[in-house]
Amino acid sequence: MNNTIPRILVVEDNPGDARLIQEMLQEERSAPHNVEWVTRLEMAVERLHEKSFDLVLLDLSLPDSRGVDTYSVLERHARSTPIIMMTGLSDESVALELVQKGAQDYLVKGEVDSRHLQRVIRYAIERARMLRELQESKRSLQAIKEQLENALENINEGLEAARLVQRSLLPDMLEDQPGFEASSVYLPCASIGGDLFDIVRIDERRTGLLILDVSGHGPHAALISAMAKISFTRNLTRHIDPAATLDAVNAELIHYIPGSLYLTACVAVIDTTDNTLSYSSAGHPPAMYINHAKERVEMLKTRGFFVGVLPESDYRQKRIAIAPGDTLMLYTDGLVDSWDSTDQRYGRDRLRSLLFTVMDKSPPEIATAIMSDLKSFTSGAPQLDDIAILVVQYGGVTGA
Repeated sequence: MNNTIPRILVVEDNPGDARLIQEMLQEERSAPHNVEWVTRLEMAVERLHEKSFDLVLLDLSLPDSRGVDTYSVLERHARSTPIIMMTGLSDESVALELVQKGAQDYLVKGEVDSRHLQRVIRYAIERARMLRELQESKRSLQAIKEQLENALENINEGLEAARLVQRSLLPDMLEDQPGFEASSVYLPCASIGGDLFDIVRIDERRTGLLILDVSGHGPHAALISAMAKISFTRNLTRHIDPAATLDAVNAELIHYIPGSLYLTACVAVIDTTDNTLSYSSAGHPPAMYINHAKERVEMLKTRGFFVGVLPESDYRQKRIAIAPGDTLMLYTDGLVDSWDSTDQRYGRDRLRSLLFTVMDKSPPEIATAIMSDLKSFTSGAPQLDDIAILVVQYGGVTGA
């Protein structure tokens, strides 16, 4: 909650009850409230049209209205203002029913002390704020979804246009990232695919790396991957923390990804202030980290479920030291799940061994070596999945 004094509208016809509420709200000097009191529903509606409030405390039994009608009328005029109902014991069942219909909470008169009242108010205002932010995110995502659906509506005629749109979502100037050298590969198995990656300049000292993979192929996967990339980029700059970013993206996309689909992702943040790499994964293949000082290639593993499946997922995060010259490689499973003509899988072990032999190379040379080795391995076998690779070499602080 912000630091402004909450504006509370008390709708109560009993002067004693109203005075008691005001006294309880003013007991906590560290958290004062701006309280206004009216005695009738008609007066409350007028006040809501005249100014904005952070919360309404509403008695269900008023001289000009009673019970469900009291809440229903006020809710229409309160718009997004949270409402907490005040009831006697006889109206508690009605209040519970209204909570199920959208009221924030209810309080039984005579059973509330100052701390309880202030806690309920604080939580209600915070829930309302979070709901408004979620609704705004949903509207934003819905608008994006509608735009993308319109672009893909005539898929037979617009497939090439969709491919160009998706390509435009990929970073095209990787070499312009200060303090980094990067290279990438993007090979959809159809005209458009479900893999995407990005490098996000968060601020002067932190840079975010992202790679994601939507299950399936074709237009539906491309649509979801585009929505996901926009959501990831926005939330990464807002939260910075990789695990928190995955939490936020999952909460947004769970409403838009069909039950048969999901996406995996790996998010990393490099901080040049203390030369650290933070990373988190949502069911994605572990990133490969070339540690030059120790002359070894490490798999960066964290636990986390797919995005778009469960409303709440527990994403774990790890943090390691990183030195100039170290290289991070992000990839999608289309690379390691490639097969040769004898049904042998390329696999992570082969990739890791290859990276060990090219650890002194530049990102473009490493990317070229990977694709050359993959081509030699598959020997012309068909590509069955999208392949995306992002190779980033850390150069340390620049311009200091």
